[in-house]
Amino acid sequence: MTDRAGDRARRRRSRRRRLTAIGAGVVVVAAGGSAALAATGDGGSQPILGAVTTGSVTQTVEASGTIAAASSSAAAFAVQGTVAVVS
Repeated sequence: MTDRAGDRARRRRSRRRRLTAIGAGVVVVAAGGSAALAATGDGGSQPILGAVTTGSVTQTVEASGTIAAASSSAAAFAVQGTVAVVS
């Protein structure tokens, strides 16, 4: 019977060591994740604020050349008439 008791004790120690190793691994991974998160900054969740003012924008474009329509099409209507108002 002492052999059985010794086997049980060894299994308990083995199980305890395994659980301790798993727990230590979880702690190491959590600590590494926390360190990585802290090293990347504030997470980017804060808005960036700045002062805004009004002013004029002036831009001049000078060019020379010939202009042509990129495409054209002919319109055909079933009823003849003149358009009086376009809204």
